Amino acid sequence: MARRLKVTGFTRFLLVMIILIPLAFVGAALYNGQDPLTEAKKLLGIEQSANKPAPTDRNINQPPRPQNNQPENAGTNNTQNEALQRRLEKLERDNAALQERVKQLDLEIKELKRQR
Repeated sequence: MARRLKVTGFTRFLLVMIILIPLAFVGAALYNGQDPLTEAKKLLGIEQSANKPAPTDRNINQPPRPQNNQPENAGTNNTQNEALQRRLEKLERDNAALQERVKQLDLEIKELKRQR
């Protein structure tokens, strides 16, 4: 008579997850019309593209240093910066107006609650 191995509930859970998670991933990738192997490589970071430069000795969290050379379309950048600055100022004015409106409505709510 063969001896039966006792398996705990947690072990069963782990075995099911080891099988179920990859099958679900493959199914979802196929459903979305993607190649499961390339998606898994991209997710795990196994395959890195040749375009990416090799990491340098500088800290990765530091932003890249600005270049000294001027782009050819500097005039366009200036006009875009001015337009963005005007838009930012308008949004700040709108924000201040909305904050004032919220304060007024809060006062009205407090007054209505007090009248109750």
